[in-house]
Amino acid sequence: MHVAQGVLGIAAILGFAWMVSEDRRAFPWRTVIAGMLLQLLIAAVLLKVPQFKGVFLALNEALMSLEQATAVCEAVVTRTKKEGRRARAYISTIAACPYEGVVPPERVFAPEAA
Repeated sequence: MHVAQGVLGIAAILGFAWMVSEDRRAFPWRTVIAGMLLQLLIAAVLLKVPQFKGVFLALNEALMSLEQATAVCEAVVTRTKKEGRRARAYISTIAACPYEGVVPPERVFAPEAA
């Protein structure tokens, strides 16, 4: 179902591009098809080759962590503003401390224990 929906979406976009084209007879179908095939090839490589897939999964995890941190900051700032106070939130990440080297995740997630 998802594949059919995606193909229908691509067809709709291409159909719309063709309809709004000034000269429909000169529409560059060969270029459009070559570009779509190139995109499919790049997507297949990036999503199926294990090295690239690992990179994408790591990036996805990092973005999800950032999204969660942003939601927490939003909740804190919203609450403090409702209480009539000022608030400022910061999100920062670090992979290694310049003094201690690599920081273990346990210390990152529980800084008060450090």
